Amino acid sequence: MHVLFRQTVTTLVVLLAAGALGAADGVGLSVVLEARAAAQRGQDLLLTQQRADGSWAGDPATTAQVLICLENAPDPAGEARRSAVIVSAVAYLRRTVAAPPLAADALAAVLMALARDGIAAHRDLLASGRARLLGCARSLDLPEGRRGLAFAASPDGPPDPWVTCAGLDGLLVTSGLEPAWTRAEYAALTAYLRANVPAVASGQAALAAARVRALLCLGVSPADPDVAGPLASLAQSPPRDPAAAFALAEALSLARADNGPLAGWRERVIEALLDAQQGDGGWSAASGAGSRDGATALALRAIQVAAGRQLADAESALP
Repeated sequence: MHVLFRQTVTTLVVLLAAGALGAADGVGLSVVLEARAAAQRGQDLLLTQQRADGSWAGDPATTAQVLICLENAPDPAGEARRSAVIVSAVAYLRRTVAAPPLAADALAAVLMALARDGIAAHRDLLASGRARLLGCARSLDLPEGRRGLAFAASPDGPPDPWVTCAGLDGLLVTSGLEPAWTRAEYAALTAYLRANVPAVASGQAALAAARVRALLCLGVSPADPDVAGPLASLAQSPPRDPAAAFALAEALSLARADNGPLAGWRERVIEALLDAQQGDGGWSAASGAGSRDGATALALRAIQVAAGRQLADAESALP
């Protein structure tokens, strides 16, 4: 595997496992304090929304996002209650992944959540889920005779850029399990994403951010035009849509964008999300797409990435 790609995989796994609680240069104390209060309100709301079966919204993908959000939350109040909620959610996801069918993007989200809970504890399910995910990979011909590779929602479905970005996450967090992928297959996946460029506009901000994040995960340089242009545009005016904000925050973290022209992105992302938070502490998805619980979880994950260690310790924002 290419060295840069291997390093990027390691970075992504660390972000997932540690809740992206790294340094957060450039976030002022007042914004950190607001972020901590907003995050606590959002988390408190999510804790009241879990169903009796352990899910949120009766949906595996939503439940996976909420589970990662809660496990990444720094030093939350009511630890015993949170732990019981997590145990119930993990049990629901284990039942779900063991009982196909499940769309590839939802399956990838579940694999991410189970890997975050502990790869050793869920190794067999992660391995079987990876095999099913790879069954949704489609080889296709790109212009100029290039080979592309993409994911479809189902083994017989059409290739889809959004599902491909999601599928990559499931691949990366199970990268040590069989069946393995070759460098050529990852190159074909990169070629497909390069060939499918969504406009950085309100209707496609989430896909644009997810595509940039995926290319960075595949080892593409932050200076590459396919990454640098969309990243700069999104970072200067961060979207309020939780899915777009989360993908953007992780992309900027992977690009190590705290210095140079993108400096200050952390505070801008947090402020955009604070403006979009609703009275009960939740967020809504753009254009009503996706569940409200899922949107709230993604907004909180974006804040966790952007605020970093300061979300746990606001005093670290002091000079």
